[in-house]
Formats: sequence, structure tokens, C-alpha cells
Amino acid sequence: MTRLVENVDVFAIRDSIRDWVALLANHEYELAAQFLTAVPGLNVEYDGETIREAVGRYSRAYRDAADEDRDNWVPVVSPPDIIGVRGENMVVYYTGGDGSLVVEYDLPLNGEWSDLTAKFSLFPVDAGFAIGLLDIRVL
Repeated sequence: MTRLVENVDVFAIRDSIRDWVALLANHEYELAAQFLTAVPGLNVEYDGETIREAVGRYSRAYRDAADEDRDNWVPVVSPPDIIGVRGENMVVYYTGGDGSLVVEYDLPLNGEWSDLTAKFSLFPVDAGFAIGLLDIRVL
């Protein structure tokens, strides 16, 4: 289910990232991981549990909870189309002569836009641009 973006149009990028966020909002963390392509040269490959933990670490209650209680404190990722675009933040950086990009997208949590940012790499492949996850953290 790896997702490709056909071109680097900002609207196509936003739509693809919003599709990824919608998977998180539906608690489909494994599908969200399958949506991604491993970033060349990055020693981290994200699976569903790693993505879920990264979102969870945004919550102090999650970080402070005993391991067996952490599931109760993972912030709820909200569907971006339901909370609207006011406050939506996406920054695109052009990074290479091959058209590679870095995209930062603030995640919507608990019904509002947060400062938890997913940072993606979009890099050229045969059929367009692959989307890889670099990091999820507060920037």
C-alpha cells in the first residue's frame, strides 16, 4: 500500500499527508506504516507501534504511565477534514537537485491542531515521489 505522489504540487502533497493522518485517526497505525517508504540512508524504519508510541510521547500522562497503562493515554489523532484548515500547518522545503523535499506537517490531536509535527521526506522513484517518515516530534 506504499503511497506515491505523482508530482510535487503542494496540494497533492497535502492530500497524501492528510490521507496518512486519516489512517492514524482511524487507529490504523499498521496501514499508516505501510503507506510509507523507507527513507534511503535513514537507519529507522517505522512500523505501526513505533508511530503510535511517537504520538503517545506527546502526552505527559502517556510518558508518566506504567507500561501496561499507556494505551489509555495515547492522544487521539483527529481527521483533518473534520476540524478544518484554520490552524493547519504544512511547510515544504526543497532539498535537492533531484526534486527531493522535506515536509513538516502538524498533527491534529484531540480535536485541534497541535505542535506535534510529522516530518516527511519525499524523494523521486520511478513512478513519482515516495513518502518516507523522518520523525514525529514537537518542533
